[in-house]
Amino acid sequence: MIKALVCVPAIFFLSITVSAFSQQATADLRGFVTDKSGAAVVEAHVTLTNPQTGLQRSSQTLGTGAFAFVAIPAGGYKLLIEKPGFAAKLVEGITLTVGQTASLDVLVDVGSVAQTTNVSSDPPVVDTTQSYIGTTIGTREVRDLPSNRVSLPILRSSRQA
Repeated sequence: MIKALVCVPAIFFLSITVSAFSQQATADLRGFVTDKSGAAVVEAHVTLTNPQTGLQRSSQTLGTGAFAFVAIPAGGYKLLIEKPGFAAKLVEGITLTVGQTASLDVLVDVGSVAQTTNVSSDPPVVDTTQSYIGTTIGTREVRDLPSNRVSLPILRSSRQA
């Protein structure tokens, strides 16, 4: 009986801890880098940068041209792809929301490293792994949420009617 009393709180604590860690404000970005012929660009240097926070993550494409950034904070990003023999490609305006697994495929042009192709419009970032819609709420929106003190007079007036 005593073992059961000890195990129940321990299991409850562990389940709360796991759920707290799983609810972080992060997103994932995955994609492929290919050339105009559709061939994978292998071992390209991929850099993801948040201009507002300065956060920077780097990776290399795999043999399939795939890259992935996992558990990055939600926000606005730009993606730079570099590989000798190809023009550098800069994709700006990438917005990742909480819980999103975004997919972004990038096409690079053959050229010298000194050339940079800059894409500044919003790329089609599609979440192909989730069937829900999420959004990021800023500080202002949280501050503007009604509190119990505001809704209390409304409840009192409705009870009197």
